[in-house]
Amino acid sequence: MKNGKKILLFIISILVILLVVVNVFLYIYVTSPMQKVGKQLDLGQQYLLNLEYEEAVAAFEIAIEIEPKNVDAYMGMAEAYIGMGEPEKAIRILKKGYRETEDEELGSLLEQLEADQNRQEADVRIVQIDTGEFPNIAVYFSVEDAEGNFIENVRSEQVQVIEEYTNEWVEQEGELQFSGQENVSRRSVAMVVDVSGSMEGSLDQLCDAAQELLDQMQGGRYYVSLTAFDTAWSTLVDYTDNLSAVSVGLDTLQAGGGTALYDTLENSLHESVNQPGQKYILAFTDGADGSSIITKDELISLANYYHIPIYIIASMGYGYVQDMEDIARESGGAFYAISSINELYNIYYEIFQMQENLYTFHYTTKQSDTECGLRIVYNSDRADGEAENSFISQKPIRRERVGNQMITSVRASSQMEEYPVEYVFDSREDTMWTEGVWGNGIGETIEITLDEAHKVNGLTLYNGNRISHDLYEKYGRVKTIRITFSDGSQRQYEVADDYYTSAQVNFINPIQTSTLKIEILEVYEGTTYQNTCITDININ
Repeated sequence: MKNGKKILLFIISILVILLVVVNVFLYIYVTSPMQKVGKQLDLGQQYLLNLEYEEAVAAFEIAIEIEPKNVDAYMGMAEAYIGMGEPEKAIRILKKGYRETEDEELGSLLEQLEADQNRQEADVRIVQIDTGEFPNIAVYFSVEDAEGNFIENVRSEQVQVIEEYTNEWVEQEGELQFSGQENVSRRSVAMVVDVSGSMEGSLDQLCDAAQELLDQMQGGRYYVSLTAFDTAWSTLVDYTDNLSAVSVGLDTLQAGGGTALYDTLENSLHESVNQPGQKYILAFTDGADGSSIITKDELISLANYYHIPIYIIASMGYGYVQDMEDIARESGGAFYAISSINELYNIYYEIFQMQENLYTFHYTTKQSDTECGLRIVYNSDRADGEAENSFISQKPIRRERVGNQMITSVRASSQMEEYPVEYVFDSREDTMWTEGVWGNGIGETIEITLDEAHKVNGLTLYNGNRISHDLYEKYGRVKTIRITFSDGSQRQYEVADDYYTSAQVNFINPIQTSTLKIEILEVYEGTTYQNTCITDININ
């Protein structure tokens, strides 16, 4: 019996000793640096998941203090700083971590962040989308750095061309070329020169500058046409690669008459659209248009459809002309205001170099007879940027001129007495139509009657109250419209909400109609007033 008690006491003693040892071990484990670091890492990761970045930084900082060589703590802390929008601090903590650990993953992330910090924003500009060989598409675009310098040696893996397809963006496979390559397609340049009466005394310098430009065009890739205009246009030289013939044409120029710039540009667009390869129009004038039949909006609509850039150089002796800048910019070209004909030499050369430094992406579209969005994305180690445009997926159709002069009557389903529907067609920005019903004008209509059935290409719409930007925001603007034609067919279009430019509503193909009924389906609501306004509508 006594032996049994002794054995029991011995077992109890052993258990007590084991319990003490286990407790000591657990205490040491729980309070060990490794356990503390693990707890802080788990806490930091939970904060990251909850987007509580400041708390995450504090947790990872404690982990680093305990264990200065813990890679996960540096990684987590850098991620928290990035989430806070402070990449400089992320770079500093990664540098510290790399010094302490020499970990390759930390070094790789550090390298990537430093590259991102040094990366510039590239200026990508789509100059032309050529559908002349449809379904084969040629997209001409430029890539410049933040200082406006051409970025050389762009590689195919740095460029994505993405086409909108049934409301999705799909990357296209194709071939990237540089315009300077010898095997690229030909260039077609339409030279348009003003020979109105005011040009007398300046024609010699104009011809000298144009001749210098011709001298730049070597290698047999250039086809050039020459058109002169005063009150009317005259094609002196059709497109030819015999540049000497163009030089002879320049020698025949004589000044006299008025200025029909817009009609001349319309003709040049028609003549250029079927030329193969890269093409652009180079126009000089020393005065505002005063003789054309075609309007600015009709010309812009045509240039947008053909996708031919127009470069306009205007002497400022006759004042600043906003319409010319709008035409050039909207077409994908550029406007240059000069105060002296001597500046023409440098401008011609600048445009020539700009067109020479274009990249071309060739691909085949799978879409037909629809408006396609197109996006170009450039991404390199040093810079990135993107540009977006749209085109009609078809071989260009020659579009005839249609304008507001063919309107015989207009009427609206409602209007405010002081803002009648007639104001929509007066070409003034200080007058507008305002619907006259309660609410935002959903369902209200404007009906236009033409003198007979015409092939209408689209509409140019100046949205909202355009007296000032403040009033534009305060009043409602049209967002979605439905147009009903004289044969009963209907089309629905979304209208851009932009105070600074007009909205182009382009029909995929010209529509033969004698009436157009425009119905408001959706609006951009005003900040102050419910009334929806339209300043102007032009038929194209």
